[in-house]
Amino acid sequence: MYEQLTHTPADDNQSRQVSKEDFEPVLIIVDAQNDFITGPLGSHSAQAIVEPICEFLKGWKRGRIFMLKNTRSDGSYLATQEGEKLPIKHSIWGTDGWLMNHKIHHAVVCTWQISKEIQKHDVGYLDWKEHFMYASEIHLIGMRMETSIITNALILKTIFPEVPIYVHVGLCAGGKDFVDALNVMECCQINLV
Repeated sequence: MYEQLTHTPADDNQSRQVSKEDFEPVLIIVDAQNDFITGPLGSHSAQAIVEPICEFLKGWKRGRIFMLKNTRSDGSYLATQEGEKLPIKHSIWGTDGWLMNHKIHHAVVCTWQISKEIQKHDVGYLDWKEHFMYASEIHLIGMRMETSIITNALILKTIFPEVPIYVHVGLCAGGKDFVDALNVMECCQINLV
């Protein structure tokens, strides 16, 4: 009876054939949206990394790309815990601020790699295994180092503990707690490059 009730990740893997893409790197672009670059939560550091991100993407010919988008509804954000602590409406679905930065989005399309937008309704995204079960390595770039990038890096490290995770520091923007976020990630065996 115990064996019938026990479910392991290996059970999922047996029901699906492994493909070539499963052993390629994965690139995750975090919150590269207008509101975090030129909008109400934008910054000079975020604006400064748009071109370097585009240059990096020109050379990305290695695997799938996921564009993680912060997505909020207009009516409920301020009632959330985050809305109470950060009462600035942002990433409202369907607004210009919710859209990916057009230069970064264009650079992703020009890579000719498999890419997908993922909407997250909080700082972190938990359902990564819906999008990939394996990867040779995971790379993160984007906005909001001390919130979204660190949270997703730690979630990914928990889900895929033996997959090397790389945060490209020069392709990330953040605020006053940027260095603190780097220190925490380094303590958790996340590679800073």
